[in-house]
Amino acid sequence: MDFATLIGLLGALALIASAVILGVSPDVFLNSASLLIVVGGTMLVDGQAGDTIKQLLDKERLMTLDHNRSGAKVFTAMADVAPAMGMIGTLIGLVQILSSYLPPNQRDKAPEAEAASG
Repeated sequence: MDFATLIGLLGALALIASAVILGVSPDVFLNSASLLIVVGGTMLVDGQAGDTIKQLLDKERLMTLDHNRSGAKVFTAMADVAPAMGMIGTLIGLVQILSSYLPPNQRDKAPEAEAASG
């Protein structure tokens, strides 16, 4: 590793560290697109063949795409369950509201009265 590369890496780390100290998420700097550009540019400067770089970057892109799709499945499943959770919350709220309509002396006895009559 030459001196210029070392200085560049230290500068990038200092930039990320200062952003984290100021309260910015490091994810802003460390995303897949920027990493692919850095890897591809470094390989190009180092004299790698264009086809080799293209194959490597295509492979990295496809791996990132698969990773993102698997994460999207989690959010899709959450979206499928969300209406049912909303309905459960509505029913719980309805039971709480209706239980507040009972006279104060029957509020604690209401479940026992239902069990005895049922």
